[in-house]
Amino acid sequence: SNIAPFVMVTSPAVLKRFQNDLLMAGFSDEITLPILENENDAVMLNWQKTHGKILLEDAVVVDVTVTVDIPFLTQHFKDIEHLLLVSDTLFDHIVTNCTQIQTQIKIDHETGTAQAGALRYEEMLPSDTALYVVMHYSRHSNDIQASMIREFIETNIKDFMQVGGDETLGRGICKLDWIPGKDGDV
Repeated sequence: SNIAPFVMVTSPAVLKRFQNDLLMAGFSDEITLPILENENDAVMLNWQKTHGKILLEDAVVVDVTVTVDIPFLTQHFKDIEHLLLVSDTLFDHIVTNCTQIQTQIKIDHETGTAQAGALRYEEMLPSDTALYVVMHYSRHSNDIQASMIREFIETNIKDFMQVGGDETLGRGICKLDWIPGKDGDV
């Protein structure tokens, strides 16, 4: 973007899903969703100042209407900087057109050339992408099994984990931050 090397984006649909997941985890009214008036409007989330018009990718210009502070994000997602709320339509465009796609081939060991029919494409998230997951340990079906799974996860998966392929290339390494639910179950 024109204001920082990288800007993180989210959309009302993503924040709504996040808000619903927080409610399930026992957090009530932690996020108030800002309203976007127009498709090209944007809201800065947890920024110190507004910047007017912001250029995203090659030619997408959004007009920043307001800066909104969401304390839950500031408190629990400390690594997120320059978060911008854009319309669902623009978010779809960004995710569809700005995600890195790398072509992969398989080399035939006998000929040393590309193996026929072995072309594939790999989509990669940007390295600072923020993801979240809600984990719920059910006590209703089998209390012993749920507590064993919870203990295993919380004991063995601490700060980092690798997800997906290409571990030897350093891809898929995720930094973890655990946010316990209000009721202790999630």
